[in-house]
Amino acid sequence: MAVTGGAPTPADQRLAVEVENRLAQSKTFDGRCVEVSVHGEDVFLRGRLPTQGAKIEAGLLASSVRRVARVHNQIRIDKV
Repeated sequence: MAVTGGAPTPADQRLAVEVENRLAQSKTFDGRCVEVSVHGEDVFLRGRLPTQGAKIEAGLLASSVRRVARVHNQIRIDKV
């Protein structure tokens, strides 16, 4: 977990853990790592996933977590 914008606040850390847990519940990512960064109510997703659908699902799952105002989905698609 990485928190942007200086020292992470406890609220940022809790929100990042909630988002990470929500992503971990999905079988779509098959153990692939999605980096979650939080600043206030903004969530930043980074990493690489195999399909556009997986990227979209990551964004939807992150946005479904309470207290998330905006999701900045910066995940890249691995073209095999």
